[in-house]
Amino acid sequence: MAKFPLFFVLLGVLTGTSGFAEDCRLTSLEMSSSQVVVQATSRPQFQELDFPQKGLFCHELVFPKTVLALPNRSSQGLSTTLRSIEVVQFSAHPNVVHIVLKQTITPHYNVVVEPQGQQYRLTITWSNSANNVFGKSQARLFKVFLDVGHGGYDPGGTGPAGLPESFVNLDVAQRVAAILKQHGFAVAMDRTSDHFVSLADRVKLADDSHCQLFVGLYCNASRNRSMHGTTTYFYHPVAKKFAWHLCNVVARDLGLADNGAVFDNLYVIKHTPATFPAVIIEYAFISNFHEEALLADHHFRDKIAQAVAQAIMTYR
Repeated sequence: MAKFPLFFVLLGVLTGTSGFAEDCRLTSLEMSSSQVVVQATSRPQFQELDFPQKGLFCHELVFPKTVLALPNRSSQGLSTTLRSIEVVQFSAHPNVVHIVLKQTITPHYNVVVEPQGQQYRLTITWSNSANNVFGKSQARLFKVFLDVGHGGYDPGGTGPAGLPESFVNLDVAQRVAAILKQHGFAVAMDRTSDHFVSLADRVKLADDSHCQLFVGLYCNASRNRSMHGTTTYFYHPVAKKFAWHLCNVVARDLGLADNGAVFDNLYVIKHTPATFPAVIIEYAFISNFHEEALLADHHFRDKIAQAVAQAIMTYR
């Protein structure tokens, strides 16, 4: 049996804790016909489940090690398709909270977690379109600019086994562009082959494209080979929401660590107009032995593209 110093034993007696991290607490809740917003004392962890029930399509979020610091809540008949939302303390010891949405259709759900001061805000939204919240007609009016990192004599980061970042970025970008075009989006790119494009030219090309969304596609790299996971970067406030959304979706779909959205004055996102979201995503660390091996696999690069495209198509 592990032995703890007397100080920590006494601290646990005095504070009513055992010295371990406290469970996450959900402290406020807002529900409407289009979203659920929850405030949490720490970053909430959850799993999503889908199942049928009496002719309805149920979407459930299960929060382990979580306390609902509010009475159980249930709202009925919020719209013609949304029959109910239930937020309940499913069990205690262990503490588990369930959020269940019941609908007459099978919408696409999107869950974004972002910091709010010392707490976190979790937002659940949904769309009646299974694939695209814009819908076909609106998608045709929407142009996405893909900034394809590095290229030509600038290979970007190079993995321990020699994989060049510029190759990964171009391959992912071409896959993302193909998916978006299939769904009716207009797409512009600052390079479609292995050639160098200056940072200033990237910004000018984006501005001239009259896009509504700018996404830089890059790998991360560090001298510390243990660094890993997905990170996004933004500069203008208008891009913050999409940066968090993009990071959440891609990290979740790839099964990588979610490093969150980071404010940074990187050239291309700082100098693009502040009239539309401009973000950079670094989907994985090419300097990490394991993640370089993933990036070298074309199946994994296809997963990256699918996740990035899905994040774009479900952003609103």
